[in-house]
Amino acid sequence: MSEFHSQSVYIPGYGDVKVSTGKLARNADGAILVEAGNIVLLATVVFAKKSTTTDFLPLLVEYREKFCAIGKIPMGFSKREGKLTDREILISRLVDRTLRPMFDKNFNNDVHVCINLLSANFNSVPDFLVCFAASLAVYSSKLPFLAPVANICVTKTNNEFIFNPDYISNKNSSLFLTVGGNKNGILMLEGNMDELKNSEIIEAAELAQKEIVKLCEFQEDFVSHLNIERIQIEKKDEVRNFEIVENKIKAVFSEGIKNKLVRDEKINEILEQYPDDDICIDSIKRKVVHELAFENGKRIDGRAFDEIRNIECEVDSLPCSHGSALFTRGRTQSLASVTLGSKLDEFHSDSVLMNKSENFVVHYNFYGFATAEMKSLERKISRRELGHGGLACKALKAVLPRDEDNPFTIRLVSDILESDGSSSMATVCAGCLALMDAGIQIKSPVAGIAMGGMIGKDHSYIVLSDISGDEDACGDLDLKVAGTKEGVTALQLDVKVDFLDIDLLRKILEQAEKGRLQILGKMTNCISQPRENTKEFAPSCKVLTVSKNMVGAIIGPNGKMIQNIQRSTGAILNVFEKDNRGFVKIFGYNNKIMQAAEGEINAIINQPMLNEIYDGVVQSVLNYGAFVEFLPGKVGLLRTNDVDIVKIEDLPSVLKVGDMISVMLIEILPDNKYGLSHKVLINKDNL
Repeated sequence: MSEFHSQSVYIPGYGDVKVSTGKLARNADGAILVEAGNIVLLATVVFAKKSTTTDFLPLLVEYREKFCAIGKIPMGFSKREGKLTDREILISRLVDRTLRPMFDKNFNNDVHVCINLLSANFNSVPDFLVCFAASLAVYSSKLPFLAPVANICVTKTNNEFIFNPDYISNKNSSLFLTVGGNKNGILMLEGNMDELKNSEIIEAAELAQKEIVKLCEFQEDFVSHLNIERIQIEKKDEVRNFEIVENKIKAVFSEGIKNKLVRDEKINEILEQYPDDDICIDSIKRKVVHELAFENGKRIDGRAFDEIRNIECEVDSLPCSHGSALFTRGRTQSLASVTLGSKLDEFHSDSVLMNKSENFVVHYNFYGFATAEMKSLERKISRRELGHGGLACKALKAVLPRDEDNPFTIRLVSDILESDGSSSMATVCAGCLALMDAGIQIKSPVAGIAMGGMIGKDHSYIVLSDISGDEDACGDLDLKVAGTKEGVTALQLDVKVDFLDIDLLRKILEQAEKGRLQILGKMTNCISQPRENTKEFAPSCKVLTVSKNMVGAIIGPNGKMIQNIQRSTGAILNVFEKDNRGFVKIFGYNNKIMQAAEGEINAIINQPMLNEIYDGVVQSVLNYGAFVEFLPGKVGLLRTNDVDIVKIEDLPSVLKVGDMISVMLIEILPDNKYGLSHKVLINKDNL
């Protein structure tokens, strides 16, 4: 690894990218430096020289962004980076899911892949180079890595596909899809869309795959100059009693038992009969599930390949919640609750490369009791929980009202109470129901479904709808698809085989659409559209559209007007401009507060009208007249001879500061000067 070698490659969105090895981190088993303009990434890999006793690959991928990369000192007392941020973890997951299928299936040594961002500008986008760098580091080591991989991001704006976009280009796109793959096909998908059709997703994946092939060919050429001798892995011998255990498990799975706990109990009874044998139960279950599907046309719970499990929906499950729902599909159950907050409750992300605020977040919690296991609550959120919550957030965000129409900050919490596969898609379904229960005016209901697939030795395949936990573990792929009746809003694909063919992806999406519509039908039978109003315990909010010219008047000099309204009413106001219009978001902890603030705003934005009657407050009194505030921020002169039909000699003896008085606007002069009269109202009363 110590010999220096360097090459360059063109990558869409980054231009010419320099790749080198042999200069930095030479004690690592693999180390690659990737330089694209001001972006510099160092990817390293180290692996244990002895295998573990596990029957899976203990791979750990960690992507780290350092503040020193952009010339910034971290915030906080310690002034150093802490645990990985959500952004770093989600990027690490994308890389892990792309790399993992390419390791030899018999290799189970510990592997640590670390990618460090060494240099970047603020708002740089190194995201789509991370997997490329990690793949090169692994492929340039002795690890039994079958083929190089890469990630390409595709967005669509104005019917034009863009590869590896910057943050600005992505802002108004209808598609954001990250595609991971090798020369032969797709290994990973992750993305969110604006109710896109399956054909558009397939087109984007095909375009990305062509670019991935180029990056993989470059990696093969680069590594060919390094004279790498890969570790040769021998296939593990079959254990004793393999066939006996296999036949017994096959008999259990052939019964079509729907309850996973009952199936697991029977399998554990079988394993207890062979305590001294090192039985790889996962491998046996995988083989049995495949045989039953291809040879007998059976699923382990007795369903047809496209059959959805029994679904039950319920809303208003929690009496004091702002919105809640319970969604149960088979033995998977999500309890979702919605909490509504104000602009002050937004979720702020202060990362190395970007600072942003979000007014919608999904928090996904997976409890041990959901799978009859003991798990302490005093633990950090797992990468899986973070990823599942992120996927559900993408799926639902596509149908939320626009920012200018949504006065709330929304927190959606999904507690998984039972789990037998696809709890993330249960979160989408429960979350959608809870949002409608909370009165959030979503564009259209969203449902999610998890699809599985099994690929035979003769390249035949079987597509499974609504996979269970065992089918997820034993299958060759897992595709989660969420969307409305119009199209897809989010998807996530993981592949366990060498690659996924585009034609199979097309078939899975078609079958997923049928299942998704069936689930939507069950959901809309429970609640078909959002409630018109928020609930009793929920705060009240409203968005007012005002003239752009009135924004300054509402805010007032140095913010004095808006501060006075907030102080007097207890409401929280957010005033902003968008698309050449002004907007005022009013948030009140009850309807009375919201209405009071709305009245104050309306009083400001309503222009004074001649001959209109107003209730005013005396601001000051002089001998020649009194100044009266008849609208917030609008002060007019009430002359002495316009106060009463009787002549007044000493006005200060009649009117005092703070007195309430009804006046009519009788004159509008230049420079926003107004003439008022109380006398005309007295004359009217005498008529």
